[in-house]
Amino acid sequence: MSRRACSVFAAALLVALFARAEEKKEPGISFGPNLPSFLTLPSGHSYTVLQMGPAIGREGKVLGWQIPFLTTTADPGELEAAARELVESARADPQTKGFSAIAALAVLSFDPETGRSAHYGIIFKENPTGWEQTNRIEKVPPPSPEISKLLAGWKGFTRNQRAEASGAKVAAEWLRLLDAGDFDRAWSQASPLLRAIIPRATWEAQTKTLLGRPKVSSRVETSRLYTAYGMNLPPATYLAVCFKTKRAGQEEPVLERVQLRLEEDGEWRAIGFASS
Repeated sequence: MSRRACSVFAAALLVALFARAEEKKEPGISFGPNLPSFLTLPSGHSYTVLQMGPAIGREGKVLGWQIPFLTTTADPGELEAAARELVESARADPQTKGFSAIAALAVLSFDPETGRSAHYGIIFKENPTGWEQTNRIEKVPPPSPEISKLLAGWKGFTRNQRAEASGAKVAAEWLRLLDAGDFDRAWSQASPLLRAIIPRATWEAQTKTLLGRPKVSSRVETSRLYTAYGMNLPPATYLAVCFKTKRAGQEEPVLERVQLRLEEDGEWRAIGFASS
């Protein structure tokens, strides 16, 4: 699926343009809206992340995908392990399809009021044999003590594991409606915001194209991203749930992503679907 199609479905959460990611500490970088997001992976590990999105270099050149994450450690082994897990998760997200480089940015200091920060970039690039780390970590400056105070959240937004779990369940159930071709119920259970963004007929036609017709043989959740920010969307709590889905007759699984919005009545409702 193209990134253009993702934006049509309002599924491109947390897309921002960042400064160039290199193997060095770079103070003074602003990450846009200063709100945390909480990324939970199948391993049970959870990361507090800033906005993820394309890394833009000079003259607007796209360098890759960036994942800034808060950390309290300067241990090279721990940082590399975290970076590998985050990069593997990013590869399972349809938004990163087509990017040949992914940078995990260990945020060593961050001021949520100004957006000023310093980080250390761990870069991975795709080659014919797979994804390879291009830089080795030898010594990292110690993180700011203030980082530990921010890991749970700031500006009134904190992690809510119960809400994450209930949202992931809604995402899986909504996908099952799409699998069954029950577009009437899927549309009625979608967020009013989705229904305002795109006409029903257009949504159904594009969704059918993305889904493919073979029957689902397996679907495994790969990540949850709990956030208070959606690109070009009204302020609210959002949850993006990614799945690795395999269909009958297909050798390789596809990557699926459901984005949900927590509505005023306290219920999660789907606002977007992407597949690649």
